[in-house]
Amino acid sequence: MKTLRYGFRAGVGLLVMTSMFAVPTVASHAGESPDFNVGVNDASPDGPDPVTVDFDVSYDVRVKNNSGTAETPQIHAFTDGQRFVSYYSKDAWNCFDNSSTGPILRTPLPNTSDVLCDGPVMPAGDVSHLHLVVKAPSETGEFLGVDATETSTDSEDQELTTAQNDQNGDDATGFLPPDGGKISTDGKPTPEDPTNSSIKTFFGSGPGGVFDLHDLAPGDPGYEDICGNGNCDGKVVRVDIPRGYNDEQNPPKLKIVYDETAAGAGEDATIWIKKEGHDPQIVPPCNVNGIANPHPCHGPAHVKRNGDVRYIVYLLSGDPLCGKH
Repeated sequence: MKTLRYGFRAGVGLLVMTSMFAVPTVASHAGESPDFNVGVNDASPDGPDPVTVDFDVSYDVRVKNNSGTAETPQIHAFTDGQRFVSYYSKDAWNCFDNSSTGPILRTPLPNTSDVLCDGPVMPAGDVSHLHLVVKAPSETGEFLGVDATETSTDSEDQELTTAQNDQNGDDATGFLPPDGGKISTDGKPTPEDPTNSSIKTFFGSGPGGVFDLHDLAPGDPGYEDICGNGNCDGKVVRVDIPRGYNDEQNPPKLKIVYDETAAGAGEDATIWIKKEGHDPQIVPPCNVNGIANPHPCHGPAHVKRNGDVRYIVYLLSGDPLCGKH
């Protein structure tokens, strides 16, 4: 993984890391005498495990056609999480809410904890991957993430996942699918906890993957004061971004909000970055707001009515750590 960092001389820092993510391709044919083998896991690039309560986690349902002819699989899956959120349409699978036979859309649907998924026609010996995204429970502890059964053969597997609280409200980990999503740390900033952050992706931003978000105070593991000759205001923010987020026109958006007590220079704050092995550098404004050119770059700052200040940084995979002063 490559580590990336951001900082605001008025007081923000950000660390971005990259990880691999790939969606397997699927072939199509026809046949008889089905004989399928099913396996389920939440290993990277799916996951994460553990997952923060109320955040999304992705599962890879691997189906292999062991018969000597081309066959079409069907997966019946259920979860003890809050619901199924989505599936990867590019996997050539089509999933439906088993209770109402309605399709799962990109927007979350309530009570879709039981789904049927029709797969592609698979040649003999072929392997297909169905990725299902689940919203984790609101309570901590181990839960049944996905139980998947191929309906014609009863080949079945399941994966258990641990839901955990963030340790202090300053940490969030979740899977953001290709359709886009958002994770955030604790709520509104306060004088005692002056920094809140969120990372948001959009449809087409990238292939999906696990994102980590951490607001780091001095003394926290991974904290660095990267804001030039002055101390960073508030906390430094670290983000782990998977590979494949390279579209300047549709980049992930990092939002950092500072309490008025950590506002520093406010709208005139300087945003800093620091790559591993290099000195801190100033993050330039975007040539066009919302487009990561150059990257990373920042949009206009905004002072709220209560005195809090919001900053936006547009990132791509491989961009470094950021902070504000």
